[in-house]
Amino acid sequence: MAFTYTTSGAAVRKAGKNVNTTISVSGAALDDWSDQSEGSIDVQSERLFLANYGSLNSAVKQELDNVTSSMIAMNLIGYDLPAYPGSSGRTLLDINDDIINRGLRALDKFKSNTLQKPI
Repeated sequence: MAFTYTTSGAAVRKAGKNVNTTISVSGAALDDWSDQSEGSIDVQSERLFLANYGSLNSAVKQELDNVTSSMIAMNLIGYDLPAYPGSSGRTLLDINDDIINRGLRALDKFKSNTLQKPI
């Protein structure tokens, strides 16, 4: 299940330049956070996106990528928050939290595997 919705590189980029280099290359930690994030999205949205990921359109896949990478980035930032100067770590956490909340609201409203085309 790990890294179906996003890539580790996307999560590391969202964690910023001060991300701890040890944890950012830890396959085990990143895999765990990816699994947790993907499961959380499916549970919170009450949609089994993972079960039919291949049939989803690109817009939905991009939203899943955006939310999942932000969830993982928050774990990366939190792993070594003191490494971020001033309030930059807190700012990155806030930015990623906003991305997650907006994305989960959109995914929660998603009722089918396709988006409707405008009339």
